[in-house]
Amino acid sequence: MKQEISVSRLKTYTSLMLLVVWMLFMVAIVWLARLFQPNRAKELLPIFHRGVLKCLNLNCIVEGIPITGRPTLYISNHISYFDIFVLGSVIPGTCIAKSEVAKWPLFGQLAKLQDTLFIERKSHKVGNQIQQIQKHLVNENNLVLFPEGTSSIGTYVAPFHSGLFQAAKSEQYDITIQPITIAYTHYKDEAMDRRTRDYYAWYKPRKIVPHFLNGLGLGRAQVKLICHEPVKFMSFESRKDLARYCETVVRQGLLQALDMDREVKPT
Repeated sequence: MKQEISVSRLKTYTSLMLLVVWMLFMVAIVWLARLFQPNRAKELLPIFHRGVLKCLNLNCIVEGIPITGRPTLYISNHISYFDIFVLGSVIPGTCIAKSEVAKWPLFGQLAKLQDTLFIERKSHKVGNQIQQIQKHLVNENNLVLFPEGTSSIGTYVAPFHSGLFQAAKSEQYDITIQPITIAYTHYKDEAMDRRTRDYYAWYKPRKIVPHFLNGLGLGRAQVKLICHEPVKFMSFESRKDLARYCETVVRQGLLQALDMDREVKPT
């Protein structure tokens, strides 16, 4: 039986108007905080993200304890750009994003406001990327890494690329790694089916603007954030072992959250 779902245009327009007002208000507050109380500006970002989730009618359920100390590198699966707001509402950190995201309409500007670390995802620049990540972790803020390198339909975890895990290895700085699972689980108190989850999952070649507008017109939904036990690089023989461990833990968390016994991949 297919899940009943419809996009309310009235709710889309209302939520969009509220979102624009909320964004303008929070952007002004954050800029003022940066001018007069720089150390407090980062504390406002979770409030901003929670407000966005309200506009999207998304309720975030947190399982486990998010690490708040610095420097911490969070390792997460990636389903949608909505993940940014979900993670930002809970953890004290910002995301690592590919450089082209900076050029996206609206989302690029919001990413810059949050001090997102933009990197060029080219294999011959991995060494420079690792240095950028370590420098940001130590001097700026905690970071979220999406090692799949792309988003998915939300029912499986793609293989983790291990290259940037090397950034967690440092003799000088005690960097913590925390795996995190994101799962879009329920719509109007019913477990999401594939068709419903597609309103939240974003992947190519879907267009971001109509997808986002549809998201504003949906009913209440639930997303689960599972914060797994933190680990240290020194507990593993190599970055590849660390990446495999995080991939396994995150995958198990997704299957558990969706109450599935195996991954469902696109056909």
